[in-house]
Amino acid sequence: MDRLFTGLRWLEIALLAISFICISVNFAIVNRRTRLAAGTEKRTVVRFGKAAILTHWLHTIAFVFLTVTGALLFFNLLDANGKNDIRAVHIIAGIFFAIVPTIFLISNPRLTADFIKETFRWGKDDIAWVKSALSYYFGTSDEMPPQRRINGGQKLWQLIVVITAAVLLPTGLFLWFFKGRGETSLYLWASFTHALAFVVVSVMFTVHLYMSMLHPRTDESLSSMLDGKVSESYARQHYPLWFAETFKRKEPKAQSQDKTPAGVQPIIK
Repeated sequence: MDRLFTGLRWLEIALLAISFICISVNFAIVNRRTRLAAGTEKRTVVRFGKAAILTHWLHTIAFVFLTVTGALLFFNLLDANGKNDIRAVHIIAGIFFAIVPTIFLISNPRLTADFIKETFRWGKDDIAWVKSALSYYFGTSDEMPPQRRINGGQKLWQLIVVITAAVLLPTGLFLWFFKGRGETSLYLWASFTHALAFVVVSVMFTVHLYMSMLHPRTDESLSSMLDGKVSESYARQHYPLWFAETFKRKEPKAQSQDKTPAGVQPIIK
């Protein structure tokens, strides 16, 4: 089991290194190839409500604490006393991480249902988006398959968050309650599964941060999670099917017949 954990640690380091190299290369290439106009257009198209924005940031804060404390524990960077303190912070962050979406579920059951449907419903347009993503985000292509309220990459991130959370929360609870009762085979495998899910989501989180904060072709992504708004041109470029269905505009037709989730009712002010 020690060899498995050692291998997993090296896998995390390798994947993060590859991610940072790819991000650096992408940033250099796409900034040279892509020439975007300065963002002077007013952002008037509402994509996210206040409840969704608040939930997103509270969940993100908990996730960051979990990632940092989890990394310190995962890589054995602390002494015994330090581990106990960081483990306590990790547990508190984990509880907060679980409570935030639970409150959102109770207060917004319809939006939560829409989020789940949106995450697990994949059509031809979503698959086509994933296939075309590299050429588009490296600046070699200017066209992508038309998307609805969220694109294929955002769906993929949501899917990874949901699946890894479904692994991390129960294994985390098991490790918390059975800590100090002997490292049985079940306990060790639960610890390994917990660590494996951490590796997957932490690497993808790195990509998510880059795409939402630094990539020039998603320059309104971060601001839209602050006030919920994007410009009309950004909405037409990235989510033409959603924009057309919401505002009854003439936009490209979808390859599939998926219905747009009713979770958000944007308006133009």
